[in-house]
Amino acid sequence: MDWDAEVEEESAKKKQSSDTQNECPMFVMTPAMARMAKQYADTMIAEKKQKKADYLATRDAKLQSLGLENCDEYFVQKIAEVRQIAGSVEQQAVEEAQEMLELILEASEADGSVAAPEYASLAEVSEA
Repeated sequence: MDWDAEVEEESAKKKQSSDTQNECPMFVMTPAMARMAKQYADTMIAEKKQKKADYLATRDAKLQSLGLENCDEYFVQKIAEVRQIAGSVEQQAVEEAQEMLELILEASEADGSVAAPEYASLAEVSEA
């Protein structure tokens, strides 16, 4: 029981001391170094925020040019997928229509050559 109490006490001390600064024995951060590190981190965070704002501005401009406003990225991706599928379906329909036209033309040419002798034989029968 004493051992468990000691472990709990040590973990409580570690939790309390976690907000203190850790120092390595070979390296001690000076206040100037801490200031420089903070400035560097602040500039990196500011750059990241600026890049995000620029990206969002260009994305919103693209959405407005497409006539889509107040859309999030999920719906933009879904709209792109739908447009791609619609394009492929349209292309497939055009190809099938062309094939049907070719078949109709071939059939009409074949019917025209068959219909001419048939028509001539009908004309002979009607004359008699």
